[in-house]
Amino acid sequence: MKKFMGLLLLAVLFVFPLCANADIIGNVSLYLQASGPSGTATFPILGTINGVEFDYDVSLNGGALNEAFCVENAYYVNGSTNQYTLLTIDSTLSNFGLTASKYETAATIAQYYWNNYEGTSDEDTWKAAAQIAIWEVIFDSTFNLS
Repeated sequence: MKKFMGLLLLAVLFVFPLCANADIIGNVSLYLQASGPSGTATFPILGTINGVEFDYDVSLNGGALNEAFCVENAYYVNGSTNQYTLLTIDSTLSNFGLTASKYETAATIAQYYWNNYEGTSDEDTWKAAAQIAIWEVIFDSTFNLS
């Protein structure tokens, strides 16, 4: 069963510190585990997807599962292992064709969730809300951070 997923990896925030220059942190094998709540979401290129999971956990190179947020417009199979190149989040992400301010904002949303809702009785609801907000920031072409 395919589920929408992909990560440049905001989970990197919880695993690696931010660096001064965008750089390749390294290549990793990323095991992904998606879970509910689920719903319907619309994305550029992919269109409307039913049964999208809003809670993602990942394991890097066989390590422990960590909370993560999807920031990539791609399909992956729940329970699969995928190869990724992790990048630091800063202004030189443009060297990789990415808009740094969008990823910095997404990281702020992820950090807010982590600081305020992770481990609470309603964490699933807030994780889904944070995931949707992150998708809006990353994929909504009308969203302007300047």
